[in-house]
Amino acid sequence: MARAGEKKNRLAKISDFGNVDIEWDFHSQISPETSYIDGVTEARRQHFAQFFTPAPIAKMMAEWVASIHPKNILEPSVGTGILVRAISELISDSKITCIDIDQAPMSLAKKSAPRQLACEFLHADFLLHPTNEEFDGILSNPPYLRHHDISYSTDIHAEIGKRNHITISKACNLYVLFIFEICRLLAKGGRAAILVPADWLNSNAALCLRDYLMESRSLKELLYFDESDNHFDGALTTSVVILLENDEKKNPTLTVRHFSSGLNVVSDKVIGWDSLKKIKKWNNFLVGEVFEKNDSVISLSTLAKTKRGLATGANEFFHLTDAEVSSSHISHENLVDCIGNAKDVSGLIFSEADLSRLAQLGSRTKLVNFSGELSDAEKQYIKRGEDQGFHERFLLARRRPWYKNEKRDPAPIWAASFGRDRVRFIWNKSQALNLTTYHCIYPKNLTVTQLGALVCLLNSGPIQKRFAEHLRVLGGGLLKFQPNDLLSIEIPDVQTLSEDQLSTLNAFLVAIDIELRLNKSPHNPKVGPISDLDAYVEMLLNSSILENERITEMTNEQLEMF
Repeated sequence: MARAGEKKNRLAKISDFGNVDIEWDFHSQISPETSYIDGVTEARRQHFAQFFTPAPIAKMMAEWVASIHPKNILEPSVGTGILVRAISELISDSKITCIDIDQAPMSLAKKSAPRQLACEFLHADFLLHPTNEEFDGILSNPPYLRHHDISYSTDIHAEIGKRNHITISKACNLYVLFIFEICRLLAKGGRAAILVPADWLNSNAALCLRDYLMESRSLKELLYFDESDNHFDGALTTSVVILLENDEKKNPTLTVRHFSSGLNVVSDKVIGWDSLKKIKKWNNFLVGEVFEKNDSVISLSTLAKTKRGLATGANEFFHLTDAEVSSSHISHENLVDCIGNAKDVSGLIFSEADLSRLAQLGSRTKLVNFSGELSDAEKQYIKRGEDQGFHERFLLARRRPWYKNEKRDPAPIWAASFGRDRVRFIWNKSQALNLTTYHCIYPKNLTVTQLGALVCLLNSGPIQKRFAEHLRVLGGGLLKFQPNDLLSIEIPDVQTLSEDQLSTLNAFLVAIDIELRLNKSPHNPKVGPISDLDAYVEMLLNSSILENERITEMTNEQLEMF
């Protein structure tokens, strides 16, 4: 993926990466995919967002399409040709049109092309190669390119939307555009299998796709792959296979299958399309985790506002250690305290003492924030940055001047933008700012004890399960969400909790913070204070009236622990 502040150009000249001629023949001991990975740079693969389909998944996809014996097949992102080879084992005497923007992997697809199929190879960008030819079989693993990495000379989202008579959000990733075009070109009675990231199931931007599939009912099956095991080398995402069929009957149901890391079916269920109509985000519903509405909770938007962390566009220039500040002779007036690495925060409470300790250990804790008159040394520092091309980066090139940072107030709560199993929320008692490794939460008119209770609730298991539908699950079970997603988190209203309840939650927060600092490892949700906190919060959520005697009794018992 692109580094912060940079923007890829999908239509960049192939020559920018040099000519690549990778040797391979049918006598080779390794696959075309391995040959390609060994023969090109990672930068090239990332630029074209190339992540190859694992052979067992390619077989599943091919079986779906081959079952109708298609005669005219399309592979719009052929790469090294693994999907072509997979379907060749099941059919013969069919024509396959193979398209790819990068000739390097496509040359391997040509070399490994099955003899019994009539394969036509086109060096083109599928999205810029409009055609009205219909195909009765389509197989695709589109590029994993995010919307902010897409660069076309035309408004490609509007163009694809026009072809498909639908409005497509510019925040949709590239693969969503591929899906719409595949649906347009799928002939009556035809079948398609598409391997894509799973984030479209929850993404606000991809609502247009969910609505389209809801209306067309062309989505027949959805295959989930175990997020705890990353089947795709280098692709940091959870993946699903979309199985489409363009038939005239609108089936009332959708089949959802979940596969283990060994690609065995672990669950197989049928979902009614009508049951999805009122579901804004599909993922949790499809995986079977749906929570009933609880009148005793409110959304975080009632208590706070959110922002993303500071995006510098060049952390190596802006975020410095004390030693780097000293050697560059940057004045303290042009510096602010700032945290940029999640590993620098070991607990759930971050203080000025923690900040000082990090600075002494040589961590990056100073953010360059030039303003007013600059010294000769500071002007020279800026000049060195320009010599390294920082001012030409996508984000910085749009700032005036390029070296002036965004403005942020210190956020009382930091929300980790990534996490495993649980997402960490930090009570920031310092005056430090934060980079994009954390999102910012700014509570409104809360007391100190209410603020501590809020942080504690956000870190509890029951609350985290309730907002899991807003998270994007990446490869290996890595969790990610956006700042606005935080506003939908449902929590008990800390402004209505009793003093005893607030004290208990604050005591839990301190206990968990201490445990994390001592163990220096992720907390175990099954034992210790985090387990007790989960039980306590579950009781809060299950009580229609939060001043329940049962909770008060538990409050007294838990306070004796600390």
